[in-house]
Amino acid sequence: MTKKVLFITHEGFGSSIFRSQVIEHCESLLYHGYDFDILTFDTFRKSRKESELNIQNYLRWGSRKITLKIGVNKYFPFSTLANLFFLWREIKKLLQTQQYHFIHARADYTACLCVLLRRFHKLPVVWDCRGDSVDELKFSLEQFSWAYRAILTVLLVPRQRLFRYIASRCAACCICVSSAMQALIHSMNRGLCTFVIPCPVPGDRFFFSEERRELMRKDLGVSDDETLFIYSGSMTGYQSIENFVWYYKKITSLPKTKILIATIDKKKAEYLFRSIRSNRILITTVDYEAMNDLYCAADFALMSRNPRPLNYVASPTKFGEYCLTGLSVIHNNTIEQVSRNCNLLKNGFDLQSWPLVKQSIVSRKEVAANSIQLYDRNILNLIAVKCYNNIKSK
Repeated sequence: MTKKVLFITHEGFGSSIFRSQVIEHCESLLYHGYDFDILTFDTFRKSRKESELNIQNYLRWGSRKITLKIGVNKYFPFSTLANLFFLWREIKKLLQTQQYHFIHARADYTACLCVLLRRFHKLPVVWDCRGDSVDELKFSLEQFSWAYRAILTVLLVPRQRLFRYIASRCAACCICVSSAMQALIHSMNRGLCTFVIPCPVPGDRFFFSEERRELMRKDLGVSDDETLFIYSGSMTGYQSIENFVWYYKKITSLPKTKILIATIDKKKAEYLFRSIRSNRILITTVDYEAMNDLYCAADFALMSRNPRPLNYVASPTKFGEYCLTGLSVIHNNTIEQVSRNCNLLKNGFDLQSWPLVKQSIVSRKEVAANSIQLYDRNILNLIAVKCYNNIKSK
């Protein structure tokens, strides 16, 4: 029997994360008997046009019912009360025509609002905890002057801690992206039922292929005796790319090495890497569907971040993609899940490892095969089903 679920988020309708972590989750769980409707609020003016365009495009081919609404910027005074009212109003409308079995609330803010409305909607709330939201807020405040930052820290950080605490005390259960995040949540409520589900990756899209490797290296102009390094992702602050340009320079100081940067922030990447010889680095933007071939062509992937709580508890989607394609990953031991799974898969190198030794094709295939149990969406969906079944039994 199919169960109806209401998926709620306050992240708008972004291009990449919303597609890979929200829509794909909802569509893939239909196979297991969970039929999702999605309610998303865009709380930032600068992203509303993108959200509106994305939902219009999705409605032409998508299968999920998605409702996009406008909310108030989460950092404005009294925004919590306003967004609580807007959420109450939209849930009320949906409940007039549809009966839901539970709510899947993405991230701390949404989970807090949903559990505060529990007396009204009477539905269990699954808290989908995506990371350390308190440290994420502290990091975002670092862009301001010290005086303004001090004021905002006093006003916003305790409030963010309260959101997380309320969610930890009132949610029916919690999905955590990492064991490190699970430990943090248990420090607030040891009795909360939690399930660890890393950011999943579709195994039918990311895999290792010798044939695709040969074709793509030829297209890129990379010879058999050259070593290709790849970084895939944005140039946003938490990636800390500017702090590791020295390592990219170190790579290009070696003979027969090239670096491929695949990013949507091409102009920013060109500025950050302006000091590296252009014949040794390729900066490009490619479609999501084309990424697997680039991973197959590469020999090493790069993933280094600054040491801070938001990175320690993270589960980078790109790391799962790297592993499913059998890549060796160069990291700096700041992400607990990356360090632990690299040790398990034996595909990790830290920044001090030198010289680097390429994996054999046989070894790479083994890494790709073993990564399926850790990151393939079809496998991780079984944990989500276990979580949802736990709710039904209550």
